Amino acid sequence: MHQELDQALLDLVNSETIPDQAVLGQRLTQLGLEVSQPSLSRRLRRLNIVKRDGHYRHDPSEAPLKPTVRLFPAPPNLLILKTQPGFAQAVGAVIDDKPLPGQVGTVAGDDTVMVVLGDPNEMEAAIEDGRRRFGAVVVSATE
Repeated sequence: MHQELDQALLDLVNSETIPDQAVLGQRLTQLGLEVSQPSLSRRLRRLNIVKRDGHYRHDPSEAPLKPTVRLFPAPPNLLILKTQPGFAQAVGAVIDDKPLPGQVGTVAGDDTVMVVLGDPNEMEAAIEDGRRRFGAVVVSATE
């Protein structure tokens, strides 16, 4: 339920102009998702959904904490991102929102995100994008 609600919130603020929490709550109810106002406020904060220019939008740069990300290339087509415990879901949501080059899917756990690349030739571009977006450090498999 929580993942479905989080995804619905992200979808709504990315596709509609939502002026306030009352409208957002109504739209969620129309989608069959019930959430209290205090829970909605907490979820918006956790998902980095902020109100700017009179409407809600998803802004990963507004994150209150920036996780440390280490990249572990796993050729031919896997890229593993390691972070502190509890941050993998947030990192996964950020890269699902704006995929890395060649990304076809992700799996996020507690402190690890596995990124599957459809084309192994995109590995260097995906690594460079991860470095740029997260300030990530690349770690070889032997370290």
